[in-house]
Amino acid sequence: MSHTRDIQQTFWRDEQLPWLELRSTWQSRQAYKRHRHPQLSVGAIIEGETRCICNGQEYLLRPGDLIIIPAQASHSCNPRDGQPRSYHMLYLELSWCLRQLANDAHHERLITSRPVIRDAGLFARYLQIVALMTQQNTAALPVSVARFLRDLPLRPLAPVALSQTSARLFSRLATNLQAPPTLDS
Repeated sequence: MSHTRDIQQTFWRDEQLPWLELRSTWQSRQAYKRHRHPQLSVGAIIEGETRCICNGQEYLLRPGDLIIIPAQASHSCNPRDGQPRSYHMLYLELSWCLRQLANDAHHERLITSRPVIRDAGLFARYLQIVALMTQQNTAALPVSVARFLRDLPLRPLAPVALSQTSARLFSRLATNLQAPPTLDS
């Protein structure tokens, strides 16, 4: 167990499953600045309360709650009133998630209209995934995580088309990377 910045936490990774990571933190009062992760993050509150700000919306999370934080979403999850809280955070590589959820390759991100989930059944399944990880039962994880992911309120989103001006600028920049235009030209 590592004690990063005196935080009681553990990390789980397995080279056979590079798309999956778990961070578990216990009795932490550590506050975090807003930040982003390249992965889809799914958190589970075990003890205490957490004030989460994600994409400009504030949520109060309690034990038994799950929170979905889309990849690259600006967020911070901090203890309420400085009281300790315990939680797990699953980090899922976005490309793996998209392969599980999207029917075609034209999607580049996942969004949710319901980031906070208060569902005892889904919470129990999340904890079962954590148990599989801590028991090193890696063979069962891909199917379990994929099923869990498919039951979350997520949907793939196709890339937003560039405006004509942006498309021309992008094309101009991409065609001559050795000599990018200056601000003077």
